Amino acid sequence: MFNCLEDQGKTFSCAFVRDKNIGIVELSVQKWIKELRDTNDNLQHQVAKLKETKVKLETSLSLLNSTLL
Repeated sequence: MFNCLEDQGKTFSCAFVRDKNIGIVELSVQKWIKELRDTNDNLQHQVAKLKETKVKLETSLSLLNSTLL
C-alpha cells in the first residue's frame, strides 16, 4: 500500500510494508516532518542569534575604528 500526503504545498510519500510477522509497519512521514520542522525552527533561532552578534560586532568595530583615527 502506498499513500501520499500534502503539507504546506509539498507532497510526501508514505509506504506500508509487511514484516516477517505479517504485521504492518508504517514508515512514519509525520514523524519526519515534525523533526524537520523542529530542526528548521532551531536553525532559524541560531541564524537570528548570529545576526544579532554580527550587528554587535560591527558596532564595536566601528567604535574601535573611530577611536583609532
